[in-house]
Amino acid sequence: MEHLSGITIILLMGMIAQWAAWRFNFPSILLLLLFGFLVGPVFGVVQTDALFGDLLSPLVTVSVAIILFDGGLSLKFKELKETHRVVRNLLSIGILVHWALIAIPAKLFLHLDWPVAILLGAILTVTGPTVVGPLIRQVGLKDPIHSIVKWEGMLIGPIGSLLAVLVFESIMSRPHLVPVAELISNGTLSAAVTIGVGTLEALTIGLLLGVPGALVLIEIFKRRWVPDLMQTMVTLTFIVLFLTVSNMLQEQSGLLTVTVMGVIIANQTAVPTDRIVAFKENLRELLIASLFIILSARLKFEDIQMLDEGFIWFIASLVLVARPASVVVSTWGASLNWKELLFLHAMAPRGIVSAAMSSIVALSLTNAGVAGANLLVPIVFMTILMTITIYGLAARPLAYALKLVPEHPQGILMVGAHWWALDIAKALREAGIQVSMLDNNREHILDARRQGFKAVYGTILSDQVVGDVYLQGIGYVLAMTSNDEVNTLAVMRFSKIFSEDHVYQLFPNKPVRTPTEAVSQNLLGRLFTHRGVNYGMMEVHFMQGARVQTIEVSADISFEVLKTTYVDSIALLFVVTPDEELKIISADEDPGVFTAGEKLILIVDPGVNIELDKLASASKFEIPEETQ
Repeated sequence: MEHLSGITIILLMGMIAQWAAWRFNFPSILLLLLFGFLVGPVFGVVQTDALFGDLLSPLVTVSVAIILFDGGLSLKFKELKETHRVVRNLLSIGILVHWALIAIPAKLFLHLDWPVAILLGAILTVTGPTVVGPLIRQVGLKDPIHSIVKWEGMLIGPIGSLLAVLVFESIMSRPHLVPVAELISNGTLSAAVTIGVGTLEALTIGLLLGVPGALVLIEIFKRRWVPDLMQTMVTLTFIVLFLTVSNMLQEQSGLLTVTVMGVIIANQTAVPTDRIVAFKENLRELLIASLFIILSARLKFEDIQMLDEGFIWFIASLVLVARPASVVVSTWGASLNWKELLFLHAMAPRGIVSAAMSSIVALSLTNAGVAGANLLVPIVFMTILMTITIYGLAARPLAYALKLVPEHPQGILMVGAHWWALDIAKALREAGIQVSMLDNNREHILDARRQGFKAVYGTILSDQVVGDVYLQGIGYVLAMTSNDEVNTLAVMRFSKIFSEDHVYQLFPNKPVRTPTEAVSQNLLGRLFTHRGVNYGMMEVHFMQGARVQTIEVSADISFEVLKTTYVDSIALLFVVTPDEELKIISADEDPGVFTAGEKLILIVDPGVNIELDKLASASKFEIPEETQ
């Protein structure tokens, strides 16, 4: 019963922390750390080691593997077109510089012995993949910084974990080695060789197992050897299987193997991955919440109290020296401007992978009598707390100050990529407005991509899918699917990213017969078009021959004149100014007067021609040849 109550408390605390973070727009990891500390050392209601015993280490390893596989599913090779060199350097020479410049301050300021300082440096090279993703999505960074931070944050996890394990193994074989004093000695040289060879072996194993593992999984799904409802089960089994086999060949190489599997699956087009992505996303949130509660509950008051003012200097060296130095050497000769470089210097929060690795190795080192090993966990957890606070609070204002986020993006994300939505999207593109698209119909997305649009396939409920949507330059959202609930969900999801007055949806299709059928007005976006047209009306009009038409205004004219002249024969959708500023027509405002040079995008009913002589002589339209 004690074990059941402990697990229940962990799940309950994780749920409350995640909900509170969502409700108050606060970094969830900070709350998870706090809640874990409360149920562990403060109140003592969760005794992690007694609860899980010897299962703790494999449980943490499998959980981290699933988290990294899920992260791999968000990485697209096309994002590396212009940034592959910087990402490669950050994951090679950059990580070595970072490692050294963390280990040295750990020795100087935290007074750790060299073996533990070097191990701490390896553990803290890992930025938090579970922190970086939501952070850059919330900030809305431009490329190339967006793709650099995203790829580094995701791939550095397995690489840093591998380094940490190799250092750990070296320490366990020579626990009292002092690297500085014995720099030329056979002991230290052999340790360096062991780490170098072990890294190459793990990279080789990761590729040789990860790539075929992903291809086999893809082939199973492509040939439909398993039913759809078993896809997630099969995927999870493959993750654990290849993790285990890889770790048998080389300790902790499995994390790299499963990350490679995720990346390969993310970049193939043979089979849809929406079911896998949706399930992994939910499982990831559960694992992250549970792991942080479990691991932070293992902290001890006395260990934290041992951290003195030297820890502040250590954190300062991490933020002001180690990270900038690794970025400088990694971006040397790259075509990044100083603003992009400065932001890259200020983006290295630590997260769950660092926490997991410190917890896995600290107990073994302490039992082996390695001095200072008991401080690894509190140092890492306090570093996570400090770096998330520093980088999390600074990222958004810094990005805006450096103008790495479009000030007034005019692009539009259309949720729904059906055939007449594509006609509207093409008219917007011809008027100079960027359009991205999202739909859960694969044929719709393929059509959109064939016509040159950036389009993402998947459900609006998936954070992974929302994260994949190309939002750079996007300032508005228009939900125009056939499902009223999906449109409302889209509004709710994207209202957290865009301001509420920039999120629109079609009028509901269903007539409201009872109060229980009505959608709360607080949940609806701004209703699209002045005529109150819904999806069904749009569909009928287009099937009857209605067309999207763009007209450039040659003289000032009011909306009232236009509406009165053509009555119900047209529906005004958008106005695009000469400066390519977008105005979306909504039911809650009068478009007013259109000025010369503005482009009007309308739906024109079949058989209706806009005739200039029907308008006042002072207000004329010029119709481009391609729209006549």
